[in-house]
Amino acid sequence: DAFKAETRRRRERFKGSTGEKLKQFKAEVAEAKKGVNQICARFQAEIKESLAQLQAMDEQVSAFSADYETELPAKLKQDEEHVLRQLKSEVEEEIHSLDRSLQEGTKDTKALKMLGQLLENALAE
Repeated sequence: DAFKAETRRRRERFKGSTGEKLKQFKAEVAEAKKGVNQICARFQAEIKESLAQLQAMDEQVSAFSADYETELPAKLKQDEEHVLRQLKSEVEEEIHSLDRSLQEGTKDTKALKMLGQLLENALAE
């Protein structure tokens, strides 16, 4: 009987200390689970925010691409016309410059012919 009573007391003490440890462990697990859930919730919120930003960026790129495709031909045509006008202006300016040089050369040639004739006349006399 004394042995059974001692065994029962030991078993109850063991159950008591093990029960306390188990309760404490369960509380720690519950607290850790709360922390993990908070981290997961934060992470999910960040992922949703990132996805929203990516979708917004995708929409911007699509809009830019559409604008680019519709505006590019007109812009190229406008640039081409501008370059052609500029080139035409430069060519016309060069033609006028050559024409002036030619007229001045013609004047110089006439003056040289007259001078040559005067010299011939002077030598002939």
